[in-house]
Amino acid sequence: MDIITGLINSSAQSALQSDTSLVNSKDRTNSENTSSSGSRVSNTTNSALQISARGHSISLLMQGANEFLRQELGPSYLPLARGQALLDQAVSMVTANTEIDIDGQALRNTLQQEHNIRETIPRPNPSSDSGNVFDFLSGSDREALEAAYDYAVENNLDADDVELAAGLLASDRRRQAAIASGTIYLVHEPSENAGKFIPQSSANLPNTDISNPRQSLIDRVTSGDLFSKNPFLNQALFIEAAFRTLQLKN
Repeated sequence: MDIITGLINSSAQSALQSDTSLVNSKDRTNSENTSSSGSRVSNTTNSALQISARGHSISLLMQGANEFLRQELGPSYLPLARGQALLDQAVSMVTANTEIDIDGQALRNTLQQEHNIRETIPRPNPSSDSGNVFDFLSGSDREALEAAYDYAVENNLDADDVELAAGLLASDRRRQAAIASGTIYLVHEPSENAGKFIPQSSANLPNTDISNPRQSLIDRVTSGDLFSKNPFLNQALFIEAAFRTLQLKN
């Protein structure tokens, strides 16, 4: 809420300064034009100045709303309700702080599209080679990840661990969905890393051997080190998913 208030105050103050400047300019213009060309030119100038001032005010509020969403939305594996609630707050930032009549739904649609905030998750196809693996996460999975993500942010921890946990759990959910749908699911033990799940973010984790990221990840999972710093990740939901996804015996 402090972020919202700060952005609103900053936008409102800038808009007020702009309006005051334009009003002063308008008064000078009125005085000059009245003596030479009459009231018609003055009225036209006044209207143009008012439109400019209001447009500038809305532009500042929109910048604040966009910045708020960029800071607060978080990764795509978090609950959809989080994004929707933040979207509502962003719309209120604009509509509640200007006297201009704004179509709130149109504004909401614009912000939603710009920041890719989804209302529903499409039913993922476990046999497809494309798509967002996070779509396999359930609502409760996302809530657990939200708690872990918020803990990481509040305690200045690296959120890469949360993303890694989300990827491991999502991959495990996809495997479960493939089995449930009757899709043939083979588990094999290749001599190298081919065919193994290697989270993209694992290369950025500390103490990761980039020559064999899967083995480094396995070592951290089996030693209990990987999720030890975040109590919301250090639970059976994520640890067991990691063992299953990496084809390890727990």
